[in-house]
Amino acid sequence: EKTLVIEIKHGMYFMKNGINMATILASKLESSDWKKRGISIVIETFDEQMLEHLKDACGPDKKYVFLTEVDRLPQGSTRMSRDYLESLAARFDGISVDLALALDLDSSGNHTIDNGLIDEAKAAGLMIYGWTLRAEDATASVDEYFGKVAESGLEGIFVDQPDLLRQIVDGLA
Repeated sequence: EKTLVIEIKHGMYFMKNGINMATILASKLESSDWKKRGISIVIETFDEQMLEHLKDACGPDKKYVFLTEVDRLPQGSTRMSRDYLESLAARFDGISVDLALALDLDSSGNHTIDNGLIDEAKAAGLMIYGWTLRAEDATASVDEYFGKVAESGLEGIFVDQPDLLRQIVDGLA
């Protein structure tokens, strides 16, 4: 199965300026043959309101994922609460989080230690992806860093070196 992940950036800005990214995307998807080709569609954005517009415009046959990071959490929060996760789960299919939100630092300074968010998100009924895994962020072995993140339980990982992650994941199987 193939999955196409579409990220909409600055969607509300464009809407306020007369460009409705939700209806444009819906039109483009409607005229494509993604279903016949066996492709699943995941649509994601950093703005909850925009994601709701996208969901309304593009329909229920796609997955909708809210992107977030510590700086975008509700005011005063440093992690995603159960209530917040349940609120997101009532409206969307998943979350995609900065690795620092889902994984704490290990002794080498990489985000590889599960802090509970992955299981909490899944318990709330959300898919959970992480971003962005980069070889240059590894403070020790890149293979070890990528391997630990790959085994963390995230359902998807956005990575700048997909060939390297694929090689490591294939070696874990």
